[in-house]
Amino acid sequence: MSQAVARYCFLIVAFAFWAVGAAAQTRIPMPDEVFDLRVMRDPDGRVLLDWSIAPETYLYRDKILVTSSSDDRKPIEVETSPGKLKDDPTFGQTEVYYGSAQATASADALAAAGATDAIHVTYQGCAELGICYPPVTKSVDLTTLTVTDAEARSGNSASLSATWEAAPVKSPPAAGEQDVRPE
Repeated sequence: MSQAVARYCFLIVAFAFWAVGAAAQTRIPMPDEVFDLRVMRDPDGRVLLDWSIAPETYLYRDKILVTSSSDDRKPIEVETSPGKLKDDPTFGQTEVYYGSAQATASADALAAAGATDAIHVTYQGCAELGICYPPVTKSVDLTTLTVTDAEARSGNSASLSATWEAAPVKSPPAAGEQDVRPE
C-alpha cells in the first residue's frame, strides 16, 4: 500500500512540475498584437475605426471611447453594431466583439468636438483565459489616418475615468428604420 501512495505522490509532483513549466512557457500577447486598430475615412468625412481581434479574445463594446486629442473630457459620439452578450467576470452582462469590431464617428460629431487634427481612441478587452488588458489609448492623425500610441496624459486621467462609463455609443438604425435624433 505504501508503494502505491508513493507512486501517487510522485505523479502529483510530476504533474505540478509539468503544469508550472507549461505556464512559464505561455507568453501573454501585448494589446497591440490582440487588438489591431486600422482607420479609414469615407467620402462623407466619417472616420471608420476597424479592429481585428485575435482568437480567444474579445473587445468590450461599452469601453470604446473617442475624444478630441485637444479635449479628452468630451466624448465624441460613435456608432457601433450590437455585440454578443457575455456574462463577463469583471463587468457582468455586457456586449463584446469577437473577431472584428467597427465604430464610426460622423463628420458632424468630429466637428462638434473640435476634432480637426487628431482624435484619441480608447478601448479595452480581455482574453478568454481570464486576462484583462488595461485600457489602450491610440492617437489617430485625421490627415494621414496614422495610428500611434497616445502620449501619456499627465493630469487627464481623472477626466478619462469620469467619462469612461458615459461614452456615447449608438447602434445604427435597423434596415427600414429612420435615424431620429433630437436637435
